[in-house]
Amino acid sequence: MEKKVSVIMPVHNAENTVIKAINSVIKQDLYPNFELIIVNNGSSDSSEKICKQKATEDERIKYIYLNEARCKQR
Repeated sequence: MEKKVSVIMPVHNAENTVIKAINSVIKQDLYPNFELIIVNNGSSDSSEKICKQKATEDERIKYIYLNEARCKQR
């Protein structure tokens, strides 16, 4: 069984850079068996839409949204 590498990418209001960041991880060939976990920390821009779209295009991408109220409780 091949080991899986998990890459966690926090996102907050990153609509201008998130596609480049996601594509950078996807294009890596060092670990062919990986998952990208995107954690959106209450963005108010279009980051959520972009991340959800990328997650539907690639099954290795998992998307988690944390709303602002939940984030402030920590």
